Amino acid sequence: MTTLLLSCLLLYLIGVISASERKECPALELDKFCNAVQGNDFSTVSEFLGQWSDANIMNAGTCGGISPLSLACALGHVHIVDTLLMFNNVVDVNYNEGGSALMMAVTEGQNDIVKILLQVKGIDVNLVEASTGGSALQAAALLGHVDIVKQLLEVEGIEVNSQSSEGYSPLSMAARAGYADVVELLLNEDRVDINLVDNAGDTVLTTVASTGQQAITSLILKSTKGSDVNHKNTAGFTALMLSSLLGYTSIVEDLLQQNADVNMKGKDEWTALLFAIAKGHADIVKLLVTVSDLELDVECVQGWTASTLATHLQHTDILDMLESIETAY
Repeated sequence: MTTLLLSCLLLYLIGVISASERKECPALELDKFCNAVQGNDFSTVSEFLGQWSDANIMNAGTCGGISPLSLACALGHVHIVDTLLMFNNVVDVNYNEGGSALMMAVTEGQNDIVKILLQVKGIDVNLVEASTGGSALQAAALLGHVDIVKQLLEVEGIEVNSQSSEGYSPLSMAARAGYADVVELLLNEDRVDINLVDNAGDTVLTTVASTGQQAITSLILKSTKGSDVNHKNTAGFTALMLSSLLGYTSIVEDLLQQNADVNMKGKDEWTALLFAIAKGHADIVKLLVTVSDLELDVECVQGWTASTLATHLQHTDILDMLESIETAY
């Protein structure tokens, strides 16, 4: 007997056996039901649904703190999910563990299950997981599930700029995790805000500049959305300052090509040049000093200029470079 035929039979049995005739499932039997769901045992699941009332077999904590539907979604049991949906259509409840059925399917990368759930009338695609404040789109982006991200972006009303409790958007999550394909997909979505800031005041650009992800930095800088290259985070760092401090030469080069301001000052009046000198990044200093309007004699709060800092730290190669520039001037 085919699964479709069994599903039809199940619906018939549920219709024939009235709610008053179906009994409440004993607690000991619930374990068998959950085991059947976990083991993809369609026949046993169907038998339970036809025999017991839904008062306690479909509730949130039935299967180790989550619902049978959420469990089946996480495991990718398509026919079980179809059957449970026919029995109980509530899929967007945020359960105690793991989130909703949609969140479970997204987290586990179950593309086919996500497709099924998105067809359920009234599903809340923007529901957030209670403990983290994360949405299904954020989870898909964070985990690099590009096909699921595509599906979710096609849903009318999806919140593409939703932010987690830390202020991370789907774009920043994908960027942090290093999923360039997801970042590119999100950048092609008109509604995505490329300059959205998180709780630390970081945009996606300052985020990737601080983690050395050159490929993703390049995608962001080339986007027609217009990333703010001179944005300062809460700590006072621009993307250029961060990449200069941390030694990400290729990112510094990309930022300079986008006319990042080399003379911007961060905390204590430090510039990108001073950060690069402090860490001895001679290759980055070499890039920065080629900028025509670079101000070499800027003094930070601590009293250092580029030359005095290089001298103090005994970075002779950098000092020689600076002296040759000053001589040229």
